[in-house]
Amino acid sequence: MDYQEKEVTPEVFLKVLTGDQEGVKNLIGRDGKVIASGPDDYVFVYIISHEASGVFLFPSDERLHNTDLNDTLKQMHRENRYKEMILYMETCYSVSMSEGILPKDINIYVTTSANAYEPARMCCWDEIRQNYVGGNYDNVWMYNRDKANLHKETLCQQYEVVKKACKHN
Repeated sequence: MDYQEKEVTPEVFLKVLTGDQEGVKNLIGRDGKVIASGPDDYVFVYIISHEASGVFLFPSDERLHNTDLNDTLKQMHRENRYKEMILYMETCYSVSMSEGILPKDINIYVTTSANAYEPARMCCWDEIRQNYVGGNYDNVWMYNRDKANLHKETLCQQYEVVKKACKHN
């Protein structure tokens, strides 16, 4: 685990995305891993948490606002920090983090567990934590990833498999 407890904040997360190692060090008082990507890299980001429309809740109880996330993603594009990026979000109202805000021409594909008006469907109740530790959406795509031929299945094909399976759950 690279970041723990109070270090897991929206500000640290955004510094990690933009590869700002010095910024992370200033925030947490030590070196931390960041995404050190460039113009030929494919970046995959997966986040799961609780959310209200337009915000993503971090374990620190701080909220990442959709405008801050999108500003950071646009900065990454301007700085050529990726060739293509895939952002998977497992949270309630998760599409509200990008829909209508994120430009369509910056090579970022966002897939979400819920639309802007509904909560995500959670599963995998943990008795010790007294909380759900997974969702239908991420369990379906991870299961699909394990069984599919990733050299042949496209992202769009995976999306259709996940969408179909989640409609039935």
